[in-house]
Amino acid sequence: MCVSCAWAKPAKPHPMEFCENGAKATAWE
Repeated sequence: MCVSCAWAKPAKPHPMEFCENGAKATAWE
């Protein structure tokens, strides 16, 4: 689970697409 989407549970069946920004946020930290 990515850091950015850990607090937000997307209703979409594609969490990877939603977590794409989370991966970038994790890389920045």
